[in-house]
Amino acid sequence: YPSRTIYWLQEADPDSHDLDQVGLTLKAQAGEFIVASIAIKDGKPTVDGVEAGDKLLQVDTLALLHATTGTVFAALHGTPGSIRTLILERHGRRVIAKTKVTAF
Repeated sequence: YPSRTIYWLQEADPDSHDLDQVGLTLKAQAGEFIVASIAIKDGKPTVDGVEAGDKLLQVDTLALLHATTGTVFAALHGTPGSIRTLILERHGRRVIAKTKVTAF
């Protein structure tokens, strides 16, 4: 690059709702997704009924075994206030959590 400079060309307007999703940080591990942490907003957790260490098995009707990271985050994305049903595994037991999409 001349003078060590690169130039970026904006191709589309930014999406102000790009980060609206269920507030989970996930860790991909051997084709599975483990909850690493829960996002905090205004000093409160954004998701109830989910704990760090839970294995995320399903979002609504989408089974996540061997799903891509993009597919998982697309399933967690949505309109703020809409509900996503998560099926998780915690200590060998299935847990169902109704979670809201949060605007970040």
